[in-house]
Amino acid sequence: MFNPFKTRSGALRFMAEAAGSFARINRRMHNKTWIADNRIAVVGGRNLGDEYFGASDEVNFVDLDFAMVGPIVREASASFDRYWNSPLAYPMAMLAASP
Repeated sequence: MFNPFKTRSGALRFMAEAAGSFARINRRMHNKTWIADNRIAVVGGRNLGDEYFGASDEVNFVDLDFAMVGPIVREASASFDRYWNSPLAYPMAMLAASP
């Protein structure tokens, strides 16, 4: 997870962190990249809610995706690796609530 809240429970803790860390928590990653074998990549803003697939009765959004092949895929892969290995990225297991 990229740049998550450190607080995992408690509304007051959450609000205190939000107030004291606004500059940090306002950095989010919205990039979405799907890469297969460094040969083909799909990038864009795809989200997974019904409203992104024309399946909502109330509102629908449009996301654009872009398929790439060739040398540009390695550049997309390198960009993903920079985010994945960023000091702001945390393994999900590290964020799990303690039993």
